[in-house]
Amino acid sequence: MEEDSHLGHGCIIHGATVGRDVLVGMNAVVQDEVVLGEGCIVGAGCVVAHGTVVPPRKLVVGVPGKVVKDVSPEMREQKSMGTRWYQDMTRECLSAFSELTREEYLCREEES
Repeated sequence: MEEDSHLGHGCIIHGATVGRDVLVGMNAVVQDEVVLGEGCIVGAGCVVAHGTVVPPRKLVVGVPGKVVKDVSPEMREQKSMGTRWYQDMTRECLSAFSELTREEYLCREEES
């Protein structure tokens, strides 16, 4: 998977190539030897069949997945905003982590 790609909750990617800035929607399945070109969007629940090659900046939906249109500039911006939100949230969470000793952990467990 390349930079700035975004995998939705519950999706399955199996033996596929995911290009840069791709969005795979929730519960979508992307099968073996699929190639998702840069900037593609795969809709929620979509099943992209084995060996499918999706050109850059295409929207794929359905079962089986079919290209239905180009990804518009507005769709690209919405996708980018969502990806940045998750990236920022991840950085924020990671910065809040601190290592606990075994004793500190056990003490917290007793308090809850």
